[in-house]
Amino acid sequence: MNCKFDHTSIIVKDCDKSAQFYTNAFGFKISGIYENKHLKIISLDIDGVTLELLQYTHDTIPDRHTGICDHIALQVDNLDQWILKLKEISVEFLFDKPQTLLNNKKIIFLLGPDGERIELVENA
Repeated sequence: MNCKFDHTSIIVKDCDKSAQFYTNAFGFKISGIYENKHLKIISLDIDGVTLELLQYTHDTIPDRHTGICDHIALQVDNLDQWILKLKEISVEFLFDKPQTLLNNKKIIFLLGPDGERIELVENA
């Protein structure tokens, strides 16, 4: 038996707005769109990883907010260049400068269009 990571889904207010953010800011590609009377899903892919944006129009599950994902982490090759690029499009950062963790890994957190936390990671 094998198991591997498949995707992460986040609930957003506006799938189209969020898809535009992730494609323009990070280079995700739209790989699929699904819509019915209750839900719109836009699947985004980058480097073999899928992020699903979920926009509920008539949610049948009360209190959907439980079990919220804490953050999405994206590995980048030059954190300082990414910070400059994202500041140009007025992205809100949660720290003033990157933090250095174990093994000299550098990170910074920012907010997506619905307040989702996004961590950028540069490995040493």
